[in-house]
Amino acid sequence: MSIETSSIKLSVHLVTWNGVRYLPYLFDSLRAQTYKDWELFVWDNDSQDETPLVLRGLLADFPVPHHATFHKDNIGFAGGHNRLFFHAGSSEYFLLLNQDMYLDPLCFERLVSFLDKNQKAAAVSPRLMRWDFPVVETNGIEKSLTNVVDALGLKIFRSRRVIEQYTKYHWNELSSSFSDRVLPVFGVSGALPMFRRSAIESVQFTPDQFLDETYHSYKEDVDLAYRLFSAGYHSYVLLDVVSHHDRSGAGPKGLDDRGAAKNKREQSSWVKYHSYKNHLRTLWKNMYWQNILLDFPFIIWYEIKKCIWFILFDRAVLRGFFELFSGRKDIKEKRKAIIKTRTRSWRDIRRWWK
Repeated sequence: MSIETSSIKLSVHLVTWNGVRYLPYLFDSLRAQTYKDWELFVWDNDSQDETPLVLRGLLADFPVPHHATFHKDNIGFAGGHNRLFFHAGSSEYFLLLNQDMYLDPLCFERLVSFLDKNQKAAAVSPRLMRWDFPVVETNGIEKSLTNVVDALGLKIFRSRRVIEQYTKYHWNELSSSFSDRVLPVFGVSGALPMFRRSAIESVQFTPDQFLDETYHSYKEDVDLAYRLFSAGYHSYVLLDVVSHHDRSGAGPKGLDDRGAAKNKREQSSWVKYHSYKNHLRTLWKNMYWQNILLDFPFIIWYEIKKCIWFILFDRAVLRGFFELFSGRKDIKEKRKAIIKTRTRSWRDIRRWWK
C-alpha cells in the first residue's frame, strides 16, 4: 500500500468491518462538515457484508481527497489504524473515526481550531452522545440523536479500573455542573479522537505502530492515554462540540461492583477476552512501580474480584491471563520504550485516581 503524502492539515482515518448499516448516515455527516481542509483514508478489515460495495459507491463522488484499502484479513482496529497512520500522508492532525458515528457539521472545524490554539494538547474529542440507531429506520435521524451521554473522556480509579466517564447520564442534568466548556481528561475515548501527529510520533513503538497491535481491539485508547500523559501531553473534551455514537457495548452508569458485573454479563465473551487481556497488558507496560506499591491493595482486590467472576461465569476469558506470560518479552520491550519517553513523575499521575 502506497499513498502519496500531501500538505492537507487533517487526515481522517476510518477502519470498517461489517458496518454497512451505518455508512450512509456516517458519510452524510462527513459531507456536511464545514471544515474543508481534510482527506479521508479508509481501511476495510475483510468485511463479510456489503460494506466494500457500499463504500465504493459512497466514495465515487466524495467531495474531499480519499483513498480506500480493502484488506483480505481482519487485522483489528489497532492494525487497521496503524497501517493508515503509517501510509496516509503527513498531516499535522489526524482523527480516528469509528464507523458507528454521526458527526455534527462543526465537529472537524472546532477540533482543529482547538489544537491550533493549544500547542500542548495532544488529543481532543467532542462530547460524545448516545446514538439510538434502531430508531433511525422507524423515526428518522433527528429522533435517534439522544440527549444521553456516551462518553466524556476516560475516568481512572486507584484500582486501575478505567471507564468512559458520565456514560448514560442525561446531558441536561450535567451541563450546568461544568463551569468551563473545555474539560481536561486523563485520556479521550477511542470512538472519535483527534490527535496531534507530532505527539503520537513521540510515543509510538515503531514508525508503523502507534497502537499496540497485540490488542487487536479494545483498550487501545487507555494504553495510548497512559503513554501520552506520562510523556507530558494533555487531553481534552470540548463540551460544546457534539457527535453521536451507537455503542452497544457501552459501560454501566453506576460505578460500583454491581454495575460492573451487569456490564460484564451484557458483553460477549470475545469482548470480555480482549478487554481483560488488554487491561493486563496496559498495566504491565505503563505502571510506575511506586504507584503499584502505594495502590497495591486496591489493584489486587479489583483483580481478584474479576478473576472470581470469570471463574464462575466465563472461564474462557481467563486465557487472556496466560497470554500475558507468553507475550512477556514483547511487553517488557514496550515497557522499556514507554519509560524512555516519560517526562512526568509517578506523583503527577496520581491526581487522576478517583
